[in-house]
Amino acid sequence: MFHSRLARCIGLTLLASLSRPSEAATVEDFYRGKTVNFYVGTGPGGGYDATTRLMAMHFGRHVPGNPSFIVRNMPGAGSIPLANFIYNVAAKDGTVIGMPQNGVAFEPLFKIISKDGGNIQFDPARYNWIGNPVVETMVMFSSASSPFKTYKDLLSRPMISGTTGVQTDNALMPLILTRTLGAQFNLVSGYQGPADLYLALERGEIEGIGAVGYSGLVATKSDWLTEKKINLLMQFGLKSDARIKHVPMAIELAQNVEDRQAMELIFGKYRLTRAVFAPPDVPAERVAALREAFAKMLSDPAFLDDASRQGTEIELVTAQEIEEVIRKAYAAPRAVVERASMLMSAQTKPEAKN
Repeated sequence: MFHSRLARCIGLTLLASLSRPSEAATVEDFYRGKTVNFYVGTGPGGGYDATTRLMAMHFGRHVPGNPSFIVRNMPGAGSIPLANFIYNVAAKDGTVIGMPQNGVAFEPLFKIISKDGGNIQFDPARYNWIGNPVVETMVMFSSASSPFKTYKDLLSRPMISGTTGVQTDNALMPLILTRTLGAQFNLVSGYQGPADLYLALERGEIEGIGAVGYSGLVATKSDWLTEKKINLLMQFGLKSDARIKHVPMAIELAQNVEDRQAMELIFGKYRLTRAVFAPPDVPAERVAALREAFAKMLSDPAFLDDASRQGTEIELVTAQEIEEVIRKAYAAPRAVVERASMLMSAQTKPEAKN
């Protein structure tokens, strides 16, 4: 009797071990036939949307089970609503990921609260960061028909500049230049996304845009560059973009050490230009699978060909590197954080769009 029971237990144990799928197979089984919702924190048009749609075409081939990816736009308030949604509401099973605007991870640090997006309700250290495909340089530009030919023209008269929200780069970079160089702007708010801003520039409603990603500009408005329809006035980043070395860097024009240190902290976010994240508490094996698939996608010749045609330069920043950028930012001296926060503080209300 004892031997019979023992044999039965051994048999059940062996059966369980044989029927238990491996970790990889479990991920494959989960994703097979699934759809991953890929949220982007801007409206249609512009660099963020273009990069998200590019990745959505290729990502699923590299995820076990080959799920399909659908892009969903959630614009507004510097992507704080998207960040809150991913953190608090989105399914935590690996079927929802997002690409916020680059400043989201730094919002709690600078304590910038959006009027139209509500309070910050997330901890950037708890997201499951997947990776970043692009290290971006931001540029400020004016219409070629405007009187603003170089950044020095901003010192003598205000440029009418459109914004998509008080926490977006197209609003923050003008504030930084105002408070460090004495540049002048009339900010016009109410635009819903990059495509809306670009149309406003073409219609002559605004004279310039305070900041967009240069790669995104190349991807969506290359004719503006080749046909010299715009003037590049300034670039924002920690190092000059090799493609536009003739355009002045804001950080090199800082007039004192305090401002330069603050700019270094602020511009560190461009290491996270198109960073992709998943909610907290997604099963670890699915996070690992998404990270591995992300890296494989960025070396996929088909993806790279499409990226090249789009004008997007690919550079992998791993999840671990993203986490380190965030850690270092939150470890910055208090005085530097306070100076950076002051430079970006919206002390005056932008003019409303008619």
